[in-house]
Amino acid sequence: IKLAFDQYQLMGLLGFILKVSSFLFKKTLLALNLSNQSIKALANQNNIPYLNVKSVNDQKSISMLKKLKPDIVITQVPEKINKDVLKTAKFGFINKHASLLPNYKGVQPVFWALLNNEEELGYSFHFMDSEFDEGRLLFQKKININKGMSVEKIYEEIFKSSGISLVDLITNLESKKIKPIKQQKKGSYFSNPTKKDIAKFKNKKLRYI
Repeated sequence: IKLAFDQYQLMGLLGFILKVSSFLFKKTLLALNLSNQSIKALANQNNIPYLNVKSVNDQKSISMLKKLKPDIVITQVPEKINKDVLKTAKFGFINKHASLLPNYKGVQPVFWALLNNEEELGYSFHFMDSEFDEGRLLFQKKININKGMSVEKIYEEIFKSSGISLVDLITNLESKKIKPIKQQKKGSYFSNPTKKDIAKFKNKKLRYI
């Protein structure tokens, strides 16, 4: 409920209605097996094992990972991963974060970067540890943005670019061409924006969607 309310504040009434409608439409297509755009459908098409869990920290997840004994795990989850889970991968868990770390750790990094008039945006891949967005850096890339781009449009550009970068990253990790770098201690961390932050964002004529 809190997450939905936070999204409502960020997007506004019309934006929130459009987002929810789009989400429900996609869920309906998936439920009726009328879409091949889900991760499950993609996994089935390529004979990849698929497991649906409420949390990556569930015992179900740990049991699966211990059985698979992976070298590397690629993650995209909005939660802190327990040490017991992180230990299941030989070399570690890799996360993508939508900022140039160590700046803008935490949530809504693109929102905060736009609000603070940052001219450079990008994304980082890093090994995960017990703290949010604190692990050793593996790769970073700046992205070009046009004036007036919305938060969601920037995230879309980041996802497109990072997908390609991830393939290169894994290849270079296997050939040991990449050496993890410890993050600098200086940086910044942000939590969910308050009503005051959102009002300031809108007053600057910035857009979320």
